[in-house]
Amino acid sequence: MEITAEHIFGPVFATVAMFFYGRAIVGRASGRQIRILPALILIMGALLFQILTTDGTIIDVVCRVLLSFGVAMIIDSRYLAAKKEHPKMFWVPGLLALMISFVLYFFASLAGYTSNGFFAGDGAQDIESGQVLIELGPDDAISELEEVLEKYGAEYGRAFPMVDLDENEDLAQTYLVRLPQDQVDAFLAEVRRDTENVDHSGYNSVIRLNPPSVARRTETSVEGNFLANDPQLPRQWWIRRDGNAVHQLLRNARPKKKARVAIVDTGIDSGHEDLRGIFSKSPADSDIQGHGTHCAGLAGAATNNGVGIASYNWEGRFVEVRGYKGLSDDGSGSVEQVSEAIILAAEDGADVISLSLGSKTALPPFTERAAIEYALQRGCIVVAAAGNNRGLDAREHSPSNIPGVIAVAATNAQDRRAPFSNINTKLKMPLAAPGMDIFSTLPAGKYESYSGTSMATPIVAGVIGIMRAFAPDLSPQKAWRILHDTGREIEDSHEVGKLIQPAAAIKAVL
Repeated sequence: MEITAEHIFGPVFATVAMFFYGRAIVGRASGRQIRILPALILIMGALLFQILTTDGTIIDVVCRVLLSFGVAMIIDSRYLAAKKEHPKMFWVPGLLALMISFVLYFFASLAGYTSNGFFAGDGAQDIESGQVLIELGPDDAISELEEVLEKYGAEYGRAFPMVDLDENEDLAQTYLVRLPQDQVDAFLAEVRRDTENVDHSGYNSVIRLNPPSVARRTETSVEGNFLANDPQLPRQWWIRRDGNAVHQLLRNARPKKKARVAIVDTGIDSGHEDLRGIFSKSPADSDIQGHGTHCAGLAGAATNNGVGIASYNWEGRFVEVRGYKGLSDDGSGSVEQVSEAIILAAEDGADVISLSLGSKTALPPFTERAAIEYALQRGCIVVAAAGNNRGLDAREHSPSNIPGVIAVAATNAQDRRAPFSNINTKLKMPLAAPGMDIFSTLPAGKYESYSGTSMATPIVAGVIGIMRAFAPDLSPQKAWRILHDTGREIEDSHEVGKLIQPAAAIKAVL
């Protein structure tokens, strides 16, 4: 996590405010005429500072306030002690505030009510109960591990039976092994010693999405002259900027093909009023969680149809979206589940695969890496979220750190790096796109604003889809180079790369 100025100034401001309050208490106890109002104003100012500078849900705000004032009261209790003036009136409530803050945050995090990560798939990796992935050599057979599998009471099966050995040796030779949870570490230790048969092995880790940040929405509706007639377009700050320029380019343009953008996520509500016209038959045609549907709207919601929101996909003629369930209805997905979704999307001929998910790890899971390599070999362009760990180097975030992937960071309406966004410029193909307060589709015909690199990623994927509609042979490197060269330098480009300029990028392939 990046330590920002707000993390430091908050407790310092609270400490100064409580010091003046303590000074007023000491003064009054000694019979001096001390005005307490200035101290109370300082306390209110410190409280307001915390509220206005804390991103996330109401739980995040409450925890930060309790933490800052808890620390402040414990520090300032030493001043009361030095003046022999009942230090307990500070350190007791201060300690209580710290305890409540930690307990509240712990349980809220378990329940999914905090937003460190702004809903972009950056939860800590857990281990899928009793599940292990192992990759055998191309000439090896699972029967050669029969003895060790029986020893640990393991059941097994091919993880990706849809992939033949001649298509991809690594994926075809990957097995999902289920065994008692308390036997997992011992089993892994033993198979890792078998270097003759086992090339790779590891936990079938789980990625968990964090809840959406919707409590502090700042998007506003404005009047304007728009080419598109979508009624919610005025609420979309990111497309108001250059939507007209893109739509003007595309109004009379004829694509060579309709590009397929695969959303590997929680699914897509294919019946949504603004998506059913651009949704193409695919496995995940429903969505309980909502994250995938939100991403789908950004990638290609039907535009100029008099309904809902706009995307860059003018009249739905350039991009169709397909859904692949990499994440379950509760917003979590295993490495095996995400990898399978990527493989299926690649086999279905996806032009672009959008991955608004990930986890903190410098070493990508071997199956996820193999799945993305398989997709790249089949001609897909893979776009992934750089992650929402507040300034973490995206080299420590997977799958955005896998070679060949375009890594997308998020910016706000002021064209600055969004506070939650990771830094991606040490990766080979970094880009920045709007990701703060992004209004889009939700299941059951709803719409809402979410924030995250999860939102920036499908915006980029949608633009690349349009580019591919005109240039079907466009490679990942060429697509990135066009977006980079036509992109705009912003103040934080040294952290997040160039901010995409869709009209210029699309014009470059026309």
